[in-house]
Amino acid sequence: CRSPCHTTLVSPRARRASCARALVDAMAAAPASPREPRARTRLRHRRRHAPAEASIRLLGCVLLAALRPAAGYDPQRRIETARLYGDVGDYAYYFIDMMVGSPIPQRASVIADTGSTICAFPCSGCEQCGKHLDASFDFSKSTTARWVPCGSGNRCASCQQGRCGYVQSYTEGSSISGSLLEDYVSLGDEFQSNPPVIARFGCHSKETKLFYTQRANGIFGMAPSSSGKASILQDLFKDKAHVDSSVFSMCLSEQGGLLTIGGNSSLHRAAPVWVPMQMRASYSVVLSSVSFEGDSYAVLSSDFGFTMVDSGTTFTYLPQPLYRKLSDAVTRFCKANHECGGKPSGSGCWTMDRKEDVEKFPSLRVKFRQGGGSMLWRGQSYMYRKTVNSNKWCFGFQDNGPVRETVLGATWMIGQDVIFDLNKGRLGLAPADCPSFVKRPAAPSRPISLPVPPGKPAASDKPAASGGGWMPHGGGAMLRWTQLPATPLLQGAALAALLLLALCGVLSLVRNLRAADAQARTLATAAAASAAAAGEGASGGGGAKGVRRKRTSLSASPPAKRSGEESGERSPAPMPLHVWLTSSAPGSASATGSDSAVGHGPHSAASSDASPSGGGQDGRTRGRSGLPTRLQS
Repeated sequence: CRSPCHTTLVSPRARRASCARALVDAMAAAPASPREPRARTRLRHRRRHAPAEASIRLLGCVLLAALRPAAGYDPQRRIETARLYGDVGDYAYYFIDMMVGSPIPQRASVIADTGSTICAFPCSGCEQCGKHLDASFDFSKSTTARWVPCGSGNRCASCQQGRCGYVQSYTEGSSISGSLLEDYVSLGDEFQSNPPVIARFGCHSKETKLFYTQRANGIFGMAPSSSGKASILQDLFKDKAHVDSSVFSMCLSEQGGLLTIGGNSSLHRAAPVWVPMQMRASYSVVLSSVSFEGDSYAVLSSDFGFTMVDSGTTFTYLPQPLYRKLSDAVTRFCKANHECGGKPSGSGCWTMDRKEDVEKFPSLRVKFRQGGGSMLWRGQSYMYRKTVNSNKWCFGFQDNGPVRETVLGATWMIGQDVIFDLNKGRLGLAPADCPSFVKRPAAPSRPISLPVPPGKPAASDKPAASGGGWMPHGGGAMLRWTQLPATPLLQGAALAALLLLALCGVLSLVRNLRAADAQARTLATAAAASAAAAGEGASGGGGAKGVRRKRTSLSASPPAKRSGEESGERSPAPMPLHVWLTSSAPGSASATGSDSAVGHGPHSAASSDASPSGGGQDGRTRGRSGLPTRLQS
């Protein structure tokens, strides 16, 4: 099941269905090679038992699929993964799900943002909050939630009712404010089973502009902090028992993607290109030039200014002079090349009949000044679809006005595995087959296992070290038996399925051995009778008649005895089982085989004109063309 199960599909259900279909197809169609008649015949013989074997293996595959959910926590590599949802056209951002609180966690959808540090979303009782995908977090329903008090080294923007407050504003004019709290947080959805850690986040009491109108509940800031405050990403990296190193990566597709904490997603098709990265309140790089792929002429070569990588910004923003140069260059290219397969539809937009035509837009080579690395920015990334079902595509790079600053937003990251290595201060870029996720699973419905006993955690509480009690219910790696959910019913069912699988395998082996032994005896008897009949026919002169006897004796039915042979003929000794197993498996060639399949024995040349109908071919004879030479003679 490895190959089909590792194919990038939309959902785990589709991945498992593909695995099962590929398994059945592989068992039903065995390859045939005329150069290897023995191996071919054995494979054809095995096809007789394909339904039983396919059922047994399918049972095992279904069991493994049930114990190994796709895209979750990998306990061996200590890597967490979470699905990304959203797009550029409809949502204008990408977001992940978080599970917050205990015993039954509450889900919150938050924008994955590498340009800010705070993680925050609305709480129940919010005075000015919009309507979002998930319900507001209810503090009273969590047994482990705790408000962050004022003072005690906490840097608070305000202090109301003894709670530490925060205020965060953004470039486009929106803002959020509220109070800080601490609770258990785990990334992703329930089935991904990422380990919960105690983290500090904000609880909105007021939202303005885009935060009020957006569908996602809040924001998940992953930028480095310049004020000394610990971000939620730093809280995750402190959990050394479950997260390996300070590395995370984002892989965005046209719809959805994958966020990986503790490593990279390994979805890239080539080795990453590493460039130096500065980490001062943001992740920044230094650009050198932008040019058409295959053309030495640089369309953009200077004045990029400060350049930051910001997944929370929808488009890629360039200083005004650079934006005009790039948009004019791409427009001229399309005019000279059949409008890149589309029709102009306004400034910087084209109507495309097919999605694949976007590949006709020129690829741009983006070079970095430090390290000498470069990456390919394809049309599928810098062109975006206006809406999901629209055929209108527009530039995904925009004018940043007179500000001498470049923002590499989501449209720059699409189709790339973007790896943030915080330990080594570098950014990795590699083209990747990023997964697509559109439909979200159901909200959490079962209690989570915590690394500490339930109760209100103190400010100094930290998740327990390795072996502290938390066990993943699933994950991207093969599970050990002790990592199964602690439910006797499920463990008993899994054990019963394994025992049934072993029993079916043993019964199938015994049945196959018995059938092979019986068939070997029958064929040995038939071969001996055929040889005796052929000898008598040769001495009596009936050449054509003798050939027909040979063909009849090699058919599926037992050979007809001649008159006067009922009592005087001695039955030949049966062929031992080990001798038959070391030779070709008998009698299972396809009934629709070609003429060339007839010739294996020394009499095969004469069989072409010996058919009772005069056609030179007989379905029964073709069905027995795989006999060993010594049996045919």
